[in-house]
Amino acid sequence: MEILKMDLLTFICVVMLLRFSSGNAEDCKSSSIPPNPGSGCCGRAVGVTKAIPGFYAQLSQYPWIGIIEHQKENKTKLLCSAILISGRYMLSAAQCFGPTAEQIGKPTNVRLGEYITSNDGPDCVEVGGSQECNDGALRIPIEKVTTHPDFHREQNFQHDIALIRLAQIAPITDFIKPICLPTSDITAEPPQQRMWTAGWGANNQSSSPSDRLHHIDLPYVDLDTCQAAFNISKIRQLKLGQGQLCAGGEEGKDSCKGDAGGPLMYTRDRTTEVVGIVSFGAIPCGKAGVPGVYTNVFAYDAWIRANIED
Repeated sequence: MEILKMDLLTFICVVMLLRFSSGNAEDCKSSSIPPNPGSGCCGRAVGVTKAIPGFYAQLSQYPWIGIIEHQKENKTKLLCSAILISGRYMLSAAQCFGPTAEQIGKPTNVRLGEYITSNDGPDCVEVGGSQECNDGALRIPIEKVTTHPDFHREQNFQHDIALIRLAQIAPITDFIKPICLPTSDITAEPPQQRMWTAGWGANNQSSSPSDRLHHIDLPYVDLDTCQAAFNISKIRQLKLGQGQLCAGGEEGKDSCKGDAGGPLMYTRDRTTEVVGIVSFGAIPCGKAGVPGVYTNVFAYDAWIRANIED
């Protein structure tokens, strides 16, 4: 065999390289610092082989998506999603915090590894004649929320980004794992493939949020085209900025109410990156010709890293 021709040092290096690139959970350590996309320790879902009928996501398809619990008068409400980027930190939308959001309730916990929000304990689904289950949701208290200092809801939702510090390090499991931060600005090199967004938001403007995680695929839309679409539709009078990006514009396919703070995802070489954060869109959502607007995560990379504490 060819491998016998290698010296011992070369053989060891090859084995270490293969292990490093595999991204197995036992090779990855959960910490406050976002993993390097090349490490295989972020943006890799496991066990995603069977499709669930309809538009529902698979149990372990998006292990980086969490949902925020807001509490008021002993009642828990689920208002927004959040995105795990390291063992200790999550991204979300700034609109999910502050005085307006706290009228609904104070953000207290994040559920990780969640799938069916109305169910306590492990969530199970029938797939291909067999039952598959996750571990159930893990609730971790929110220690600190840092919203972008320049965010103002009334100013076209620009700088709609927040960084959540969890009270404890999240474990790495098949159902809990960070997504990678973007390695480049997707608006500078528009993607040829479609992107995905996922969450527990409503299917349309008149329905209630879903209790099961679902997803949709969306095309990238450049900022000028997106701006023109909003100008023509007159749904909202706004001026989009360089910290925003757009996706969608297809009838009935859009992020909607309850999806704020969730990810817009793009996969490069089997590794998924969070390129956007759900911010706002047309009213009603899913209107043909009017894309949804997302915070461009790459534009805030320096701000994110500057606010992470080891």
